[in-house]
Amino acid sequence: MVNGSSSESAVQVNARETDRTTQVNATISTVNDVHKSRDMQHLYKNQLQSYTQKKNLPLPMYSCEREGPPHASRFKCKVTIDGQTYESHQFFPTLKEAEHEAAKVALMSLSLDKFQQDDSVLYKNVLQELAQKEAYALPVYNTKQSGESHAPTFVSTVEVGGEVFSGQGAKSKKQAEMSAAKVAYMRLKEPNPSQGPALVSPDIQAQADYSSSSLQSNVTADLHHNIQTAGRLVFNPNSMPKVQAEEIR
Repeated sequence: MVNGSSSESAVQVNARETDRTTQVNATISTVNDVHKSRDMQHLYKNQLQSYTQKKNLPLPMYSCEREGPPHASRFKCKVTIDGQTYESHQFFPTLKEAEHEAAKVALMSLSLDKFQQDDSVLYKNVLQELAQKEAYALPVYNTKQSGESHAPTFVSTVEVGGEVFSGQGAKSKKQAEMSAAKVAYMRLKEPNPSQGPALVSPDIQAQADYSSSSLQSNVTADLHHNIQTAGRLVFNPNSMPKVQAEEIR
């Protein structure tokens, strides 16, 4: 009987230790997710500042409003760039978070307007956000170089959500990764991405580029709650496929 009681006690102790380990791991995972979210927020504000410097514009100007009592204040911010103001409709518990959200709204708006040529810079960010939202592992990029050393060509693939997507050839590794991220994001945002092939080749991407203007609205839809009141997204029907342009008119 003594041996039996000892065995039961040992099992109970092991079970408690296992529970503690599980709780610790869950806590660590939560902390890591918070840190990743904060890192993403800093990216938006930094990228917005880089954009203004690249365009030789004054630095972004933030203005915020506060609501609620001092011990439970909430903040909402606007950011003005080159005379244009962008605002989020959501309140946040800290001023810093509110500023980051305004920067995010501005970047997404600029990607559809003045920043159209460089909108791919955002796709690595939104792809990572999508992966976190869907509980996927973070995107993993693999880049291959070909061609002459003085004029190399880079082609990247990105694995996310159990699928592998390939971008177009580019002159730099960074551009190649951006291209792959754009392909992955566009495909994963389709209604039934699993029906398509897992590996998207550069040839298929050429076709995807044709429809990217119509799929561009999905980028905004993914963050619709952040920009629905900005009211400043400018869509040019002439740059869209004929059928969709008629629908918008």
